[in-house]
Amino acid sequence: MVGAYGDYGEYCYYDWGNLWLAPGVKKNSFYIIYAVINKRGIKGPRGIEVGDSYKRVLNKFRYSPEKIGGKKYLYYIKPKTKDDITQFGCITYNEKGEIDSIYYQDSPYYGIEFKISKGRVKQIVAYYHDN
Repeated sequence: MVGAYGDYGEYCYYDWGNLWLAPGVKKNSFYIIYAVINKRGIKGPRGIEVGDSYKRVLNKFRYSPEKIGGKKYLYYIKPKTKDDITQFGCITYNEKGEIDSIYYQDSPYYGIEFKISKGRVKQIVAYYHDN
């Protein structure tokens, strides 16, 4: 692990990806703002890992995409409510019409983004923020 300090927290770099840590409430404590996985063999949410197909991501998270305002390459994942929490997401496409990113949020604090290249997951980014 290699650490680097920024204005707001500490970045920790690993061979599988990196973490961004922000100062916690207690002295010398931190919490994770986001984690990035960019290496095959590390399982992310619902067992998805780098190299999996975008279809596996969509299947694992169950989706109903709809176009946003008639835009050709921007879809959102129909919101649903579970335990009084709205879950939603979006799918973005590049100029070639290929999926570029799949994003889900199942609470006001947590989100997950799967960055896609050539139909495969190239990076998984899990977000947490309490502001």
